[in-house]
Parts: sequence; C-alpha cells; structure tokens
Amino acid sequence: MLVSFGFAGGLTPEWSPGDVLVAGMITGPDGTNYLPNLGLSLLLGSTLGRYGLNSRPATVLGVESVVASVESKRRLAKGHVAAAVDMESYAMAKAASARPFVVVRVIIDPASRAIPPSVLTALDDNGDVRPLALIGSLLRHPSDIMALAALARDSHAARRNLSNAATAIGSAFGLL
Repeated sequence: MLVSFGFAGGLTPEWSPGDVLVAGMITGPDGTNYLPNLGLSLLLGSTLGRYGLNSRPATVLGVESVVASVESKRRLAKGHVAAAVDMESYAMAKAASARPFVVVRVIIDPASRAIPPSVLTALDDNGDVRPLALIGSLLRHPSDIMALAALARDSHAARRNLSNAATAIGSAFGLL
C-alpha cells in the first residue's frame, strides 16, 4: 500500500486551513483520474474520526507548480471538480500502478488567500523556505508582511492537524 500524506491548497471556499481530507479521487493536470483504494480510504477516515479529526472525502487535483493566486485557485476550481490541489498525490497515484494507495491531505492555504510573492521567491527546489531570502524579500516588499502573518496562522493550524493525523494513523495501525 502507498500513502500520500501532506498538505494541499484549498480550491473551494468550504475548505479551511487545518481541514483534513481523504481523497476519493486524484485528477492529474492532463485530466487523467486515479481512484484510491475505497476500503482503505474509508478505514483511514473512520480512524481519524475516532481520534477527533473529522475528515471529509474530496478530489485532489495534481499540479506541477505552486498555485499561489486566488484567481488561479478560482480558475482551477471552475475547470476541475476538485476541492484541493497538491504537487505530490498525482505522481504517487500514477506510479502506484496496480498497488492500492490512499491520500490524506490537510489544507494549508484556503482558496480565498494568495501566497505572498515574498514567500514564493524564498522557496528552494524542495519547497523549503530560505530564511535569509525571505527576510530580504520582505524588506523589499513590506506589504507582504500581513499576508505572511496570515499564512503563518494557517500553517500552524495545518501542521497541528497533520501531526495529529499522523499520530492517529500511526497509533491505530501499530506504527508508533
């Protein structure tokens, strides 16, 4: 069994930072659909619920780069029947071949909020923030500071629930 576990961006307004989803379908950038293992997905959803994390099923759209603007999120939501977007699940689903897979994602940025340009320019190739680059970018674009503060709050909620979900799943399946 393969598990894709991590963060996703919200594409529709009903998803907030920290919300947990167990994917019912993965859609690729080319429109190809992959179905996670239904039994395992239902089991993970009920396991999360027993640990106090309410998860909902949703479609995750795979993309090749960060979706940063509200307009881009709106356009993707209109063009696809997806609630969230990420850069990993599609690649994993495609590679799974005939093996069962499941996808658990936590919303890190809502559809209504853009990722500040200062953050985007400070990301390295692995998606990690380079602190000095971020500070330099914020000095050049101080108007990004408020948006960065909102992103930090969102990130905190998402990280907390991702950690709680990992603990719940690990405990339930004897992995911890």
